[in-house]
Amino acid sequence: MDQILKLVEENQLWVLIGLVLFSLLLLVLSLVQSIKIGKWKKKYYKMMGGKNHQVIENLLLEHNENLAQALGNLEEILESQRKLDEKLVDCVQKMGVVRYNAFNDMGSDLSYSIAMLDEKNNGVIMSGIYGRDYCNTYAKPITNGESDYKLTAEEILAIDRAKKNTIYA
Repeated sequence: MDQILKLVEENQLWVLIGLVLFSLLLLVLSLVQSIKIGKWKKKYYKMMGGKNHQVIENLLLEHNENLAQALGNLEEILESQRKLDEKLVDCVQKMGVVRYNAFNDMGSDLSYSIAMLDEKNNGVIMSGIYGRDYCNTYAKPITNGESDYKLTAEEILAIDRAKKNTIYA
């Protein structure tokens, strides 16, 4: 320790110059850091909308209100979707169509049978029979894919297509 003090006393000028240079270096580094922090502060205040901490609180409160409102809207939408899903069970979801020539003396497949069924295979089958001098339309109810009325081969085919959800084969 004595040797260090003796060395410092002999070279006081150089030690003093070194300390001054070191102090200047620290001052420059401090200024550079202050400038960088100032830039960051400007960006931060710009992002937060001001220097007041109340702004951040207001932003968070507004965000929480918006979130609560969005969750309430989501609940309404989910309830509405649930009601629609319940109604869709009874809507026409499956169709099957068969076109055919009801009479040998006719030239084209002008007669038809259309089966329209819901999810539970309930619905109706409609048949239009086209003749040379007339056109008749018939409707028969379908329950669980079956009818209490006698079905033609074309009507059975239309119901099978509807069950398979292939409109035309």
